[in-house]
Amino acid sequence: MDYTVHYSLAASGRGVKVYVVDSGIACNHPAFRDIVGYRTAARRTGRLASCPDELNFAGGIHGSQDSHGHGSALAGTVAGRFGISRFSHLFSVRVLGPDIDGTGLLSNMLFGLEKILTIQRQSNDPSIVLLGISLPKSEALDVLLNAMERPEMTVVAAASDSSELASSMSPATAVSPLVVAASDIQDRYAVFSGHGRAVDCIAPGVHVPTVDLNSFVPQFASGTSLAAGYTAGTLACWFTILRRLRTMQHVRRFMLFMGSKSILSGVPENTVNLFVQMPLVTRRFRGDTSAFDNEGDGDGDGGDDDDSGDSDGDGSGGGDSEGTVSDREAHHR
Repeated sequence: MDYTVHYSLAASGRGVKVYVVDSGIACNHPAFRDIVGYRTAARRTGRLASCPDELNFAGGIHGSQDSHGHGSALAGTVAGRFGISRFSHLFSVRVLGPDIDGTGLLSNMLFGLEKILTIQRQSNDPSIVLLGISLPKSEALDVLLNAMERPEMTVVAAASDSSELASSMSPATAVSPLVVAASDIQDRYAVFSGHGRAVDCIAPGVHVPTVDLNSFVPQFASGTSLAAGYTAGTLACWFTILRRLRTMQHVRRFMLFMGSKSILSGVPENTVNLFVQMPLVTRRFRGDTSAFDNEGDGDGDGGDDDDSGDSDGDGSGGGDSEGTVSDREAHHR
């Protein structure tokens, strides 16, 4: 199939839901307000982030608000005042807490992902699931993440801050997630970033401006979770441009196809040297789309908005429960 694609600064992420599975989001933070009155999913609430009670799987504070700060920082790289896709609609899926130590239970994460899958099956809205959490290998989690790859939904995950093989920890051990490593402003591979064949792409993850839970000014943070947030925002922007042509899965492949190859230094052996690029300048692409229709395109695994973002469901999910899957601590990348 031949076609012409125009991409420009008009890419805003509008129409894409991003589920941030972490410590919650400070949904009332000024950075997540609809700052220019743009017609988005937030047009009735004035906010770009939603914190429904049904997506709080960690208990504690009301709704799925953030008591730690990592989830808000992660969300801040995606949308809002400091985000890449400024008008994507963020949904807080709180699986860490309620304490401020940034830990949680594996069962909470499974319940949260199952609830997202239930919502997606009923709405089929274009969606991205963002994971900034790392934990020991979990077969139950990997199976669930692989099941979440649907035409209109994809999972973006961090490669861990362990400086070791990304495939040594979940969720990078699953086949389907888009696993993201980090680079710095000097185009060098971040020394703390996970690496190896499980990595699908690389994005900025050092000294990244994002939301500070306790301040109106941005903080500058580092980590592969922030690189994953940057990639999720970039994917939403690409979808804004290509939504009439492609599903989320096709847009994901196209984004990787358009990435900059072999421009980073210090990339470890057996790790892809593919830097995610934003559609910032107007240019044209003509050609055969088979380059990104096929699985071998560099991917390592070989409508209108709805303000509610929820669905009828019991929230318990169909995954393994606490009685069958041992609870483990999940730590931030």
